[in-house]
Amino acid sequence: MSLTGFLIGRLIAEQELKGPTGQITNQAAVDRSAALGLAFGATPIGIIAVREFARNEAGAVAQPAPAQPVIIRTPRVVGLPPDEAIKELAKQDLQGIVENPLPAGTAARVARQSPEAGASTVKGNFVVLAVEQVTAENPNTNPNNSPV
Repeated sequence: MSLTGFLIGRLIAEQELKGPTGQITNQAAVDRSAALGLAFGATPIGIIAVREFARNEAGAVAQPAPAQPVIIRTPRVVGLPPDEAIKELAKQDLQGIVENPLPAGTAARVARQSPEAGASTVKGNFVVLAVEQVTAENPNTNPNNSPV
């Protein structure tokens, strides 16, 4: 055991655990690092061990808590052209993915969506869109034969 190791451990920890304002962010971690320095002494291995311990402690303190997911209802986009559906989803911070894109210039609309309209989902999630070609036989109806 070494008083020099204790002091070196404290100095290293204070350097590693200073926050943006220059204040020590975790005094308990400084004390643990100093105790580790006392145990290892002022040897090269002791200094490396204290430095790595303090860096790990600093990383554990500096990590922000993960944000809680925001739950929203999936908007109804069935019947809309794919481009409009994607824009509507983006307004709700959702990402629309067209499952079976049609060739450019083809008149199309969303036939199905997953998750379905009204279902709970997390902001930022994907909504898969199945599209169908608009034809003379189905100009204004969705797959349930109800008006769009």
